[in-house]
Amino acid sequence: SLVSCNRGEFSPIQWKNESIKFIDQTRLPTEEMWIETADFRRIIRAIRNMMIRGAPAIGIAGAYGLALAAKEFSHTSHGEFSNGLDKAATEIKKARPTGVNLTWAVDRLLCVVGSSQSVESIVNDLIKEAIKIHQEDSVSNHNMGAHGAKLIPWGSQVLTHCNSGALATGGFGTALGVIRTAWTEQRIERVFATETRPLLQGSRLTAWELSKYGIPVSLISDSSTGLLLRNGMVHVIFVGAD
Repeated sequence: SLVSCNRGEFSPIQWKNESIKFIDQTRLPTEEMWIETADFRRIIRAIRNMMIRGAPAIGIAGAYGLALAAKEFSHTSHGEFSNGLDKAATEIKKARPTGVNLTWAVDRLLCVVGSSQSVESIVNDLIKEAIKIHQEDSVSNHNMGAHGAKLIPWGSQVLTHCNSGALATGGFGTALGVIRTAWTEQRIERVFATETRPLLQGSRLTAWELSKYGIPVSLISDSSTGLLLRNGMVHVIFVGAD
């Protein structure tokens, strides 16, 4: 069974029988393609190629990647296991050097590795910690949504830029999670999503997500944002901030 987050909702990354399954975000919105792998090197390539993107999602992927590396090296001698795990951690961090969540997640997993533990217990602890990071992110997203929704007046038209939804996180979304919560509370009438050049995360991903949730969304060009603001068509703006 899939373990994605506490609430069993859509997550772009899922732990499945000691492997991970992730959606290739470069194929969206025309194709919903899922990839399953137990090879941490495949995770590194996916992060580099932006198949997995969004700071929280990258951190979760990195944590699962290190757990998979530990599983792979667990059949070697103890010295080779330690060296292999350290090298894997370094390579995972280098997959996105600017990704703070990635380094944080990998370092957090390394902290659970104790010299007195058996290799088997280390592997199990790393898997548990990676799943815990994923679950914590989902809970945090829902809490953020509940707090942030209170800032959106009733009957608002909201603007969002880039992609800060479930695709970028462990499940619910950060800035887009706020919008989703506000929509369920009937605070929002419409969402304007910018295309977000040059990689078009808004038109390819945010518009796709909002449509899936049944939230009215209007896709706009980045350059038309000022006109909407000037004409009073946007009441609140929520964006992800790095």
